[in-house]
Amino acid sequence: MIFAIARRKFQQSGQENRHALFDTGAAWMSLALQARKLGLYAHSMAGFDVEKAHKILGVPKVIAVSV
Repeated sequence: MIFAIARRKFQQSGQENRHALFDTGAAWMSLALQARKLGLYAHSMAGFDVEKAHKILGVPKVIAVSV
């Protein structure tokens, strides 16, 4: 299981990173396309405990990817 995570604010300045979600989506797309090229399937998934993932990873929001 892979978690895609985006830092929505720059760590040093605290300013909003307006491109964080776009960049994360582009990374996910690249992963999915590469998986397919290798004969694998990658898809996003539900059915996991988002709050528990947040606590374990220490991040505000996550999506899970099953490869």
